[in-house]
Amino acid sequence: MKLPSRYVDIKQPTFILSAPLSALCAFLLMITPTQADQSAPSGKWESNVKGIGGVFMKFENPELVNSWYQQNLGMDVKDHGYTFYMWRDFEAPSIVHRTVWTAFPSTSEHFGKVEQHVMINYIVEDLDGFLHELKERGVIQVGEIETYDYGRFAWILDIEGNKVELWEPSATNDSK
Repeated sequence: MKLPSRYVDIKQPTFILSAPLSALCAFLLMITPTQADQSAPSGKWESNVKGIGGVFMKFENPELVNSWYQQNLGMDVKDHGYTFYMWRDFEAPSIVHRTVWTAFPSTSEHFGKVEQHVMINYIVEDLDGFLHELKERGVIQVGEIETYDYGRFAWILDIEGNKVELWEPSATNDSK
């Protein structure tokens, strides 16, 4: 399949190639102990991120992007525009997590501000405790906690106002 020129113009930086790198950098910044120690007023974090639960990106043509990722990277993108990867927790190998990858339309309001093109979902063990600690540090929670069969979700804003999703998987969802 030939991609339209706007997707392959090497003069323009492409979001398709930079998004996974941005997601990795965001994750590493979030879990780097020195970064957390510098921003924490005092004491040790009782809760923290356990892994990446999802990478969500906006695209002008999600169907075309899904097809490209499927054909070129072999990703098994489902009809609803997502794929997921199963992995085991290093510290507790009996726990199986999943990381979801989803292409959203560029018009999606799920991410918060219009200019935000990537949202990361971070897995946490104790959502209520983590939110309490974050609020003590001045982090803003957006909306209310939402509960589904597969877990509980909350959203916060990072220091630049980007929406970040926190997910506490249900016991039946992430362990076997």
